[in-house]
Amino acid sequence: MAIVKKPGPTAKRFPFNVNYNPELRYNWETGRFENDAAAYDPAPGDQCMYGLDRFWDERYLKNAEPFEWYHDYHALKGLLDNFLNKEDNICLIGCGTSEMAADMAADGYKSIMNLDISRICIDEMQTRYADISGPPVSLKKKKLKKGQRLTADDFPKIILGQDLGGVQWRQGNACDLEATFDNQIFDVVLDKALLDALYCAQKPQKQVRAYLQEMDRILKPSGLFFCVSYGLPETRLEKLENIDPEDEEHLAWFCEVHAIPKNEVNPYKVSQLKEPTDVYYVYTCRKDEKMDNEKCMAIASKKARAKAAEVSKGRKKKGGLKKKKRGGAA
Repeated sequence: MAIVKKPGPTAKRFPFNVNYNPELRYNWETGRFENDAAAYDPAPGDQCMYGLDRFWDERYLKNAEPFEWYHDYHALKGLLDNFLNKEDNICLIGCGTSEMAADMAADGYKSIMNLDISRICIDEMQTRYADISGPPVSLKKKKLKKGQRLTADDFPKIILGQDLGGVQWRQGNACDLEATFDNQIFDVVLDKALLDALYCAQKPQKQVRAYLQEMDRILKPSGLFFCVSYGLPETRLEKLENIDPEDEEHLAWFCEVHAIPKNEVNPYKVSQLKEPTDVYYVYTCRKDEKMDNEKCMAIASKKARAKAAEVSKGRKKKGGLKKKKRGGAA
């Protein structure tokens, strides 16, 4: 009879980084913990709440200590150096209480925007890193009144090729950033675990689609979406590699997949890059300028048609009211 050797309790076959607790009872047949899922840190049992700001506000009220999902900057530096420049305008999306921005600033990065859905988190991080934070800047063009003309002062500095003046902090929902960020303003968007969190949230398919469309929108025509994930390529590329121009939700980028070893609790275990349970995946999605231009033109055309249809409908309705009034007067 063949003997199947099961991995030890420190093999970490569960999705999120956890601190090993010998009291946990992990069932290798079902792939789940038999006792309370909230007993291990940092993954709470109510992952379906990951898309809600109140969940994260409550979490950071209880504990706002620095925490890194998956890997810190130093573990990712070797790969980041291949894709990023120190002068890039970078958005750390779903920053949480990570020390990523501080470590990157110390290493010479000059323009970093941190965004998180939790106001509690952003206020805490602004206070914690006040010494490296620049004065708040606008990332949206000013709305002009009728007759006004645009001047250089009406554009965010980042659109004019300037940097953010240090580290910035902003509260916002990554699935809907229309009121927060203008189009095509970042060179790089860096995601550690946010995409994974949205897959755990309520209505995950809808939220993931909205999120990826927003990342595509705020990236420059040759920008990069750098995503660190535990998700296997067969599950993540289904959404990340949608380049069909006939699909309204297609993405104007091409993806590459990289595997990096996990942090192992067991000092005697050697990670195997061929083993999905031993690695995290880094999805680097580089935008294509031609695809991006075609997509922008298609979106603009669709908006123009919708506006024309709305005007035409309004005229018909107005004409109908006039006829009705004439008929009533007769």
